[in-house]
Amino acid sequence: MTSKSCVLNRCKPRPSRVTKLMAILFITATLILVVHMTFSYSVFKKHRHREVPITLISQSTVQVRNITQNFVKTSSMLVDDVFVKEPILGNAFTRHQIISCDAREEFSTDSKNRTFNPRINKTCPGRPPTLAGRFAPSTNLYTYHELAAMFPDVQDGGHYTPRTCMPAEKTAIIIPYRNRCRHLYTLLPNLIPMLMRQNVDFTIFVIEQSTLGSFNKGILFNAGYLEALKVDNYDCFILQDVDMIPIDDRNMYRCNKTGPVHFSPRVNKFKYKLHYSGLFGGVVGFTTEQFRLINGASNLYFGWGGEDDDLRNRAVNRKLPLLRKNFAYGIYDMVNHTGVKEEGWKVNPDRLKIYRTGRLRQHVDGLNSLVYNLTWVRTSALYTWIGIGFNATYITKTVPKQLRIGRRGDLSYLKANFTIIS
Repeated sequence: MTSKSCVLNRCKPRPSRVTKLMAILFITATLILVVHMTFSYSVFKKHRHREVPITLISQSTVQVRNITQNFVKTSSMLVDDVFVKEPILGNAFTRHQIISCDAREEFSTDSKNRTFNPRINKTCPGRPPTLAGRFAPSTNLYTYHELAAMFPDVQDGGHYTPRTCMPAEKTAIIIPYRNRCRHLYTLLPNLIPMLMRQNVDFTIFVIEQSTLGSFNKGILFNAGYLEALKVDNYDCFILQDVDMIPIDDRNMYRCNKTGPVHFSPRVNKFKYKLHYSGLFGGVVGFTTEQFRLINGASNLYFGWGGEDDDLRNRAVNRKLPLLRKNFAYGIYDMVNHTGVKEEGWKVNPDRLKIYRTGRLRQHVDGLNSLVYNLTWVRTSALYTWIGIGFNATYITKTVPKQLRIGRRGDLSYLKANFTIIS
C-alpha cells in the first residue's frame, strides 16, 4: 500500500547540492558569454573601416578581378578572367547596398550618406587651375572597397559636388553595362578624379541590361536618361562607354547649348587617329533638352554597330550642329577586351539597313516608344546601379513595319561635318 507521503510526491529524490551547483555555474557561464559577445560586436562596429553591404545583381556573368589590367596600347598579353554566376534578385528598391563585381568580397557595413555643401556664391572657372593635362591612366584593378576608400568625397549614389565653387550645371554620367566588371573598375579610378579636378557636379549611373540576348545600347541610353531625371534635374548627360578611358583632363566634361559634343575623336585602338569623319561613338554629351528634342536614341539596334551613327543623325535631323573636342585633348585609351565574355554583342548584319530608315522613323522610335521594366535600383558609395529589362519583339513592333529596315544598306554614315571646340 502506497503511503500518503509518496502520493504527495515526497518520495522523489531531491536534487543534490552538486547538481544545484552545476546548474548555477552553467547559467553564470552563459551570461558571461553573452556579455562578452555583445562587447566584442560593439568594438567591431566602432573600429571597422568604411565598407558597404555587397549584393550581387542579375543573372549575368561577372568577372572576378585580376591583379593587373592591360590597355590595348600597352600590352597584348592575354588576361584570364574567372567567371562566376550571380543569383537573381527581386525588384525591390534597396538603399545602402553595394553592387560589387567581385563576388568574393562578401562582408558589409554602412554606405555613405549624402551630405550637402553650404551654399557657395563663387562660380567654378571654365578651366580650373588644378588640371594636370595629359596623364598616364591607372592600370591597376581595384576592388569595390578599395575604390570607395579612395574617393571619400563621392557621396551615396555616386554623387559629387565641388566644395569650393558652384558648378554651372548638374551632370549625369550614363554608363551602359553588361558583363564588363573589369572595364568598369578600370574606368572609375581614372574618370572620377578627372571629374573632380574639373569641378564637375556629377552623378554616375551604371545602366545594366538584365535581359538576355543581344545587347541594346540605345535602350540603355534612353532608360538611363529617364531614370536619372527621376533622381535630379540634370542639365547635362554624358553617355560614356565603359571601356573608354580618358587620358587628358583638359577634355572638359561639359555640355554645350549649341549642339551635342563628341568627346573621343582619338582612340589608341585606331592609333590615335580619327577613324572616320562621321565618328560619334565612345563618349558624347547632350543637354537635357537636346536629348529630348531628338527623341533620344533609336531602340532598334540589337547587337553591335550603327546605333552611334544613328544618334548623330538624329541631331542633324533636328538642325543641331555637331561639335567635337579638339584632337589635343579628346584622347582615350580603350581597355583590352581580351578574355571578356561578350554575350549578345555580335555584329548586327542589318545595321546599315536599319540606319537607312533612321530619319523616317525618328519621331516614332526613341524616348516616346520605349517600354522597359525597372529590374532594380540600388545605390552605393560610387554609383547608382539600375537594371533594365525589355522585350525585344515588343519594342520592335512599336515601330511601323515599313519603317524598321530599308531594302539595302546605307554607307553615308562615314561622313559628317563637325565644328571643333576646345
